[in-house]
Amino acid sequence: MHSAQTEAEMYHSAKEFDTESPVFELGHLQRYTLGDKALQSEVLGLFREQIASSLLVLRESSARDDSMTWRMAAHTLKGSARAVGAFRLAEAAELAESDHATREARVKGTERIARAAVVTVAAIS
Repeated sequence: MHSAQTEAEMYHSAKEFDTESPVFELGHLQRYTLGDKALQSEVLGLFREQIASSLLVLRESSARDDSMTWRMAAHTLKGSARAVGAFRLAEAAELAESDHATREARVKGTERIARAAVVTVAAIS
């Protein structure tokens, strides 16, 4: 009997994500928020919204072939992810941002970021 792979399993098995970076490092967020659990919850809620809005901009700008807007969205998400300790998502955004010269590369980068985002949201939920 063959079982379906979950998004997380697909993400971890993808060669392009062969990394030691943690999906989410709670200790980083705890240091960033000085251990304030209410603030951590608020920051993670805002970060989830940032992920959703960034993915929307990445997809729309890819469809319009708007490389400037696409690159800015990838860069913004990279910084936000690093700030909260979502290092795999930051790495995916950084890889995508560094290879954005063609529309095809931006579409592939958007897909890479989306897969990392699924795993990240699962880890912080």
